[in-house]
Amino acid sequence: MKPIFYTVGTLGWLASAAGACYVGGYLMFFKGLIQFIEAVKLTPVSSEGIAFGVVKILLASFVGWILFIVGGLISSFFFGMAKACK
Repeated sequence: MKPIFYTVGTLGWLASAAGACYVGGYLMFFKGLIQFIEAVKLTPVSSEGIAFGVVKILLASFVGWILFIVGGLISSFFFGMAKACK
């Protein structure tokens, strides 16, 4: 039973890292930057689009770290289960 828990724990850590990079890096930072640029390019400048783009850019790191930490805590549960098994 130990190898299963170690495998699930390791895959969980990798998935949380990949998910944090995707959500924090791509969805929040990159898409926020695109949203900001597109809002500035509009003929009547969209202040709402600019504001949402800036907020997404500023919160990208925070959201990525929170997702990584939560996924890591869930994965650590499986490592603890593996240590408890005999």
